[in-house]
Amino acid sequence: VVSFLLMVLLPQLLPFIKSVGTEIPTHTKVLMVASDFFIDYWYLIFTIPVGLFYLLKALIKRYPKVEYAVDSFKLKLWLFGPLMLKIRLARFANYFAMMYASGSSVLNALQISENMMDNKVLEQSVRNARQKISDGMQMSESFESTGVFPSMIVRMLKVGEDTGAMDDALLNVSYFYNREVREYIDKIEPAMMPLLTVILGGLMMWIMSAVLGPVYDAVSNVKI
Repeated sequence: VVSFLLMVLLPQLLPFIKSVGTEIPTHTKVLMVASDFFIDYWYLIFTIPVGLFYLLKALIKRYPKVEYAVDSFKLKLWLFGPLMLKIRLARFANYFAMMYASGSSVLNALQISENMMDNKVLEQSVRNARQKISDGMQMSESFESTGVFPSMIVRMLKVGEDTGAMDDALLNVSYFYNREVREYIDKIEPAMMPLLTVILGGLMMWIMSAVLGPVYDAVSNVKI
């Protein structure tokens, strides 16, 4: 809608705005510049984001460091970073608990769970923890040393080591994070619509005031 206003509707109204003879406000001048930019470079505006997306995908596929940096950025995103982390931690705890309960060794269960994380930062952290466990370090200490896993997971791993019920402890972790994800989504979803409404409403108000403001000023100065 905004693109249509800037590229089709505004070019038809701007000559009239310029001809009314009143001083053009600053926000109207900004809108005129934006309209000219959209008209002159529309092909760049619509193609560059798509090109950057596929370029990033190609770089991720070719360079592991780029993929690691992108996955690290995902976990730090405002609002959505903590949500993605909790989803992956719940998935990790669930798979690890199932394999441990089925009789798989800790190292083998960690190796399989590592591939379920779908995030290079978390995969590397599990790999580092697995290496330290194979060197003789306790599981809770090895996960704590990565600096990535929350203290709640470390505490539950410690409980599992002390009680011998590692699978139950991990299932509690999975249940806790799944509940956290549901509650987090329930909080974000109702807040998104008012936020989007305010943003889009402000944008449309700016466009309408920039177009109609000079016209109103011209009409109000007419002496009958």
